[in-house]
Amino acid sequence: MDAALKQQIVQEAREYWDGGQPYQAGRTLFEHIPLESRHTWAYQLLMLARPYFPRDPQVEAILEFTRCPQSWGQGRPDPCDQARRIIHDVDARRSHSPIFALAAQAGKLSYTAQRYPQPFDHDAGWKLAVPAWHIARKSCDNELAGQLWSALANQGLLLLDLPIMCHPACPTCAANGLTSARAAFAPAMPQIHNT
Repeated sequence: MDAALKQQIVQEAREYWDGGQPYQAGRTLFEHIPLESRHTWAYQLLMLARPYFPRDPQVEAILEFTRCPQSWGQGRPDPCDQARRIIHDVDARRSHSPIFALAAQAGKLSYTAQRYPQPFDHDAGWKLAVPAWHIARKSCDNELAGQLWSALANQGLLLLDLPIMCHPACPTCAANGLTSARAAFAPAMPQIHNT
């Protein structure tokens, strides 16, 4: 993706963010982040916000999961099931504090991006921006608000020109005709015409 397109995407997302539409800001950015980088995006946001809230073992578990989801389950029985259970538990507490909402969305999008069975909501990545926005707005710390925006709009992660499937089993992606990550990165094959 060229620098001009990245800047255009970030500017559009910033207008949504500043206009109180963080869901749209999240959607604008998320769809340009490759699957293998989505957990990094989630981790950066959760890591920035976590010190401003009391420590919680389930949030810490999701933070660790988003840091390195492919190795999180090593040595654990049924790591996918364990991750889903923790994410569901934190999601049930999302109305108690924005850190739970942020952790739940971070866990959901990281889990789905790993293409584990039973993916979470198609729009989990879009929703990640909502609790981040609430934390930024409610915080009296302008530096935190700026850091959250910078992590959300990390141009180093914006690599896809077109959205890709969030998971092969996602009916929303299939209905919208999205392709897999491999197809999105595959070079165009020349057309061969038989004469």
